[in-house]
Amino acid sequence: SCATCDGASANDCLSCESGSFLSNGECVSECGAGTFENAGSGTCDACDVSCEECDGAGSSNCTSCAQSMFLETGSCVNSCGSSFFSDSSTTCAPCDTSCATCDG
Repeated sequence: SCATCDGASANDCLSCESGSFLSNGECVSECGAGTFENAGSGTCDACDVSCEECDGAGSSNCTSCAQSMFLETGSCVNSCGSSFFSDSSTTCAPCDTSCATCDG
């Protein structure tokens, strides 16, 4: 429910009660796809454009990437770096520490 609002409907919220987040004028218990829960502002904020899903602001907090991109240590990249390899169709994993480069 709304803590403050500027109208009578459920999507006229300006802020939410503790434990819920403001998303497009509505108070929700969980933020939707492509957004993350900003505890500081009490809002659902958009993920960085490079992320499909995220757990915070910026390009280094991605949890999944758009199709044809790879997730490497929280960032979405076009291809895995030299000290990483693709361990799935969407994720880069680090090479063993004894290797400069690897392919699995």
